[in-house]
Amino acid sequence: MHFAASRMLARRLKPLGRSVVALVSFSTLLFLLNKQRESSVYYSSESSRSSISHLNDPYWEEHVCKDVSDAVCHHVLVVEKRRVTFCSAAKVASTTLRQYFYEISGDLVIPDDARFGVHEANWTRLAHVEPHHRIELLKSPAWTHVFFMRDVLERFISGYLDKVVHDCEIHDLDTDYPPEGPLMHYRQFGFSCEEHTDLEAFVTFMESVPSMEGHFAPQTPLCNVKKYPYTDIIRVDDRLSTNLADLSIKLGVQHPKEKGETRSHGTGAKQRMKSLFENREDLVPRILKLFKQDCDVYPESCVTYVTTNSPGHLM
Repeated sequence: MHFAASRMLARRLKPLGRSVVALVSFSTLLFLLNKQRESSVYYSSESSRSSISHLNDPYWEEHVCKDVSDAVCHHVLVVEKRRVTFCSAAKVASTTLRQYFYEISGDLVIPDDARFGVHEANWTRLAHVEPHHRIELLKSPAWTHVFFMRDVLERFISGYLDKVVHDCEIHDLDTDYPPEGPLMHYRQFGFSCEEHTDLEAFVTFMESVPSMEGHFAPQTPLCNVKKYPYTDIIRVDDRLSTNLADLSIKLGVQHPKEKGETRSHGTGAKQRMKSLFENREDLVPRILKLFKQDCDVYPESCVTYVTTNSPGHLM
């Protein structure tokens, strides 16, 4: 399905508020990520800007991280030597992406005693860049700014399988769960492993919480796609490796060989979606409604691909 066709489908699907979602009947086969999707998932230069309605805001660019508080100050990482910045939310191939930028950086270092590998390298966050240079890199056409986005439903399921199902299986929240773990945020709102590890129960719980922590929070506000001057949008899907190779060409760097361990942390969310949503297709619009901010800004990340077949079964 081509990019324009995705937009046409999105307009025809019933909206929730201003978000575009697919309302799926029980006689409809549902699968968010069509393995045979033919469209490019790499949007660069002007096409990426138009697809997210980028707003030129000189005041924001000159004052962000100085007088204007913004999540990008923490989430955007700057690879100075390659004149590239990038941003992605948690559960968006974080290890793979950081490994890639670490490999091409030419000067990043991982401490010998690092527990979390590449995540503990000496990254430079946008907030730590000298103000005058920060303004310069935001305005300069010599810099590349990349936003990585994952399909909303798959990301939610990945977070659910990893941070809810898996963590509740191996931890007791009262005795051995890390104090910085994401479930500690939700405990204050009444989360418990006994009551909320079932998918429907967890969705119902998330509909009640006043705030989400990083593993579930919407992607676009964290990276402020409406104001940050992204030049490239790369969707995190089956073609990520190919698209990173294309990015290497654009940046003029030797493309690093992908390491198998960067894929080992995957949750298999895409493969598990069939069983998780079988006979529970009604959960899909409820999940997408939780991410209205992402759907409003980037409808393609919330379009559910549907095909008719035997009632009650998923492809």
